[in-house]
Amino acid sequence: MYSFEFALLMFMDNMDDSLPMTYGAFYAIAFMLPICVFVIYCISKDAFVGITTNIIQYILLVAFIALVDIAVTIVMIIQGKLIVGGKLTSACITPVCGVLFLIVLVMLLVRNSNVQAEKGTDNEES
Repeated sequence: MYSFEFALLMFMDNMDDSLPMTYGAFYAIAFMLPICVFVIYCISKDAFVGITTNIIQYILLVAFIALVDIAVTIVMIIQGKLIVGGKLTSACITPVCGVLFLIVLVMLLVRNSNVQAEKGTDNEES
């Protein structure tokens, strides 16, 4: 994961100003992408939530954070702070986090439904 980040940083050092975003926006997206991949991998391998932990609490927390981030993003779009001079600004950290939490929410919901289906199958076999 760190080699990916290093490669992106080296890529940015050799870039000119032709990107449709500021360096801060690029760095925010570049650092959130591997985190998103790692979280998706952990959830799919059932290594994200403890065995005795109530997953519904995590789902509600992630849903709340995602909704707050999306609401703040809408306000930022209305105020014109997200895109300035035709470039995505470093204020995109909030929308990127919102999308990350939405992806995590979907993964948690899918994983929870799979676990519930497995429990239902085990109960029918007994």
